[in-house]
Amino acid sequence: MRYYPITFIIIACCTIFSSCKKEGIGGDFSIQGSVSHHDEKIANATIWVAFGATEFPGNSFDQYDLEINADHQAAFSINELYKGNYYLYGMGYDSLLQDSVFGGLRVAVNKNNSSPTINLAVTEN
Repeated sequence: MRYYPITFIIIACCTIFSSCKKEGIGGDFSIQGSVSHHDEKIANATIWVAFGATEFPGNSFDQYDLEINADHQAAFSINELYKGNYYLYGMGYDSLLQDSVFGGLRVAVNKNNSSPTINLAVTEN
């Protein structure tokens, strides 16, 4: 009978820790969006995603967990995400400006914001 409290604590801890998922791929949520510089869509931009980040991780791409590309209409989709914080950093080429453009944005995915649609605004240096 003395083992019931210990057993209860072990079962409770296992349940709590197994139900907590860290940010990343494998969940039921998504982020949809497009990349733009002012009002111009930036087609084929590259987007790097840092899982669990609330601030700009930096320009070193090894600080990011995922790399995706926007399509020819500047749209992108990141699917099967867990709830949490993500930092998106995009880079592309503005053909009107004839220069590279880049910028980032923190995105929170949660129960109330399960599939946010964002505009990833980029700018010249």
